[in-house]
Amino acid sequence: MDIGIDHHGPSEKDWRYGDILHTRIRQWFYPAGHHQGVGPALKLARGFDETIKRTQRGDWVVAFDWAHSIGVRRGPDQPLEDIGACLTLGAFERHEIPPGFTQTIDGVEFAIKIPSDIWKKSIQRLIDADETLLFKLILR
Repeated sequence: MDIGIDHHGPSEKDWRYGDILHTRIRQWFYPAGHHQGVGPALKLARGFDETIKRTQRGDWVVAFDWAHSIGVRRGPDQPLEDIGACLTLGAFERHEIPPGFTQTIDGVEFAIKIPSDIWKKSIQRLIDADETLLFKLILR
């Protein structure tokens, strides 16, 4: 299955712009403690973190990451299906995440990268698991 993701987040090049970007960073990454929890989603993050550590070189941090648009091709000859915006699980190299914007729960270090307008619409500020969804994550 091919997946196309449009995050609309800052590029690695953007990190060089100092104070101007500092404001933009805060719109995307959330400092530790600005949520009610990650609930069962932590199990997914743990599994992904273990996979990243086994398969990737470097210092990576798992992130709950909002995508504004996801396109999925369910087979090589199938058309691209737009499933819209959703919460995904990804990983960023540590240098891509501002200091103080990761947290560790039960041995799993993670970051949260969700646009502020989406985060503010979340009633519970809870990142949860939902097995019926493609990426198995939901923001409640």
